[in-house]
Amino acid sequence: MAQGLGGNDGPETTNFEDKWTTGQPHIQSQLALGPKGTTLLDAVEIPISSIAAQRVFIWGWADYDDIFDATPRHRTEFCCRVVVIPQNPAQMMVRFETYRMHNGYDDDCFREPSPYAQPV
Repeated sequence: MAQGLGGNDGPETTNFEDKWTTGQPHIQSQLALGPKGTTLLDAVEIPISSIAAQRVFIWGWADYDDIFDATPRHRTEFCCRVVVIPQNPAQMMVRFETYRMHNGYDDDCFREPSPYAQPV
């Protein structure tokens, strides 16, 4: 699973690189998540200039095996734009808008799911 901030051109031109280096151990990469479960992601720094320019995107994906489904691995992707709604000089609100690309599962995804490999 990965997350990140889009560049100035938005998610259309972003490579969506994974956080892990190929061949390196994936520490804490396994997760058992039940129906309607949630998990926390890593904290990220967002430059104020990106927020002010309304150019902040959050995306991620999960590759997984479904114990109730005999088909190969599955993938779910999400992407949203963070929209800032100014309230007053001391306060602001943010809204997460579903972006038009990179939202889907299985055949609707940008990439194929990665093969499962036991962490080293």
